[in-house]
Amino acid sequence: MMKGYLAIIAASLLYGIMPVLSKLLLLEGMNSSSIVVWRFCFSTVFCLAIMLIKKIPFQATPRQIGVMIVVGILGFGMTATLVTAAYNYIPVGLATMFQFSYPLFVLIIMVILTKEKIGALRAVAVAFLAVGLVLMMDFSGGANYTGIALALLSGVTYAFYVVSNQRSCFRMLDGFTTMFYAMVASSIFFTLQSLVSGQLMAPPTPKSWLLAMIIGLFCTVFSLRLLLYGISVLGASNASILNILEPLTSLISGALIYGDQLSIPTMIGCGLVILAILLVSLAGKISQNKTKQRKNSL
Repeated sequence: MMKGYLAIIAASLLYGIMPVLSKLLLLEGMNSSSIVVWRFCFSTVFCLAIMLIKKIPFQATPRQIGVMIVVGILGFGMTATLVTAAYNYIPVGLATMFQFSYPLFVLIIMVILTKEKIGALRAVAVAFLAVGLVLMMDFSGGANYTGIALALLSGVTYAFYVVSNQRSCFRMLDGFTTMFYAMVASSIFFTLQSLVSGQLMAPPTPKSWLLAMIIGLFCTVFSLRLLLYGISVLGASNASILNILEPLTSLISGALIYGDQLSIPTMIGCGLVILAILLVSLAGKISQNKTKQRKNSL
């Protein structure tokens, strides 16, 4: 059990420092499109190497591959593109907090698609999340609404990615297999998009090359491996509660490294969003326990 907790904590910390490293690349002179392209390219290479070493199968049906390509580009790829672009306008920790609005969008999608009941605990969580998001927008005039919109949209696309992974035809495949196809598709698509728009550029300094490789290997591939291991040991509900360390890491590291300052309403909003995520995770755990009890009683 302890290894599972440590794995989730390590994964959350790695995911949490990725916005800070991406911001460093922006300060090195790279644009957000190129950061995303190099992240995906390095992740693809590292993921391929790990799959070959671990002998993880690449096999998938043509239908599964097609769906993984679409979900990879529209879900995983667009999420990275939108939130990285948001770092140009708002503090990295705040952008991560807005992205963590995705549980609200997941709930909306599931209610529409499956008529899933919200329940009292989830309803309270949605209310806290909505109020928290409004407070984080800071209508006093200090907020950059372009950055907020980009970060919120990244929450929508990530919600699409999460739901797709739960309900699509490829959900039974190994996590690295789905990640590999998503990375390959995103690498090709966003490289072509950057070439056409004239934005593609190589990392300009040795430091930026190193940062891009760290993001691709540690903050993407290794963090996913740790997350999947932690989920296998602890279960998805327990893992999701610990995953709250990710936005907290981004907030704290952004404040320490860049001196990001948040207004009091924004900090209260961040607290409400964190509380909402914990409530959603708790609701999932309660639902999971009830399902187990029903199965045991049969």
